[in-house]
Amino acid sequence: MLLHFDMITTSFMSLKVIRFALIFYSSFAFTSICLSLGSCSILFVYGIDKLMIATWFKLITTAVIYNFTNAYQFKTFFYYQNLGVSKRILWISSLSLDFLCFVLLITFTLSIR
Repeated sequence: MLLHFDMITTSFMSLKVIRFALIFYSSFAFTSICLSLGSCSILFVYGIDKLMIATWFKLITTAVIYNFTNAYQFKTFFYYQNLGVSKRILWISSLSLDFLCFVLLITFTLSIR
């Protein structure tokens, strides 16, 4: 099976996007993970009955992080845009990673409870 130039550049581009998304996510990861742990502590103390409250807490605080980052770190988006990664791709990949961490933390919390 021969590798085409398009396949190599596509895989390189996707690795570049993943790397830049992780760097971008690291700018607010500590806050986001702490808020996820706060949501999980609600579930640990009160049980699965409060899953909706914990999820809404996480979604609302994620919206606050999104607005804060857009307002105060707008110059960093120019940096990533010059590197070929759009603002939309950064947010989609970062928030997907954040939500995946949140779901894994909830699953772990409910399994040890």
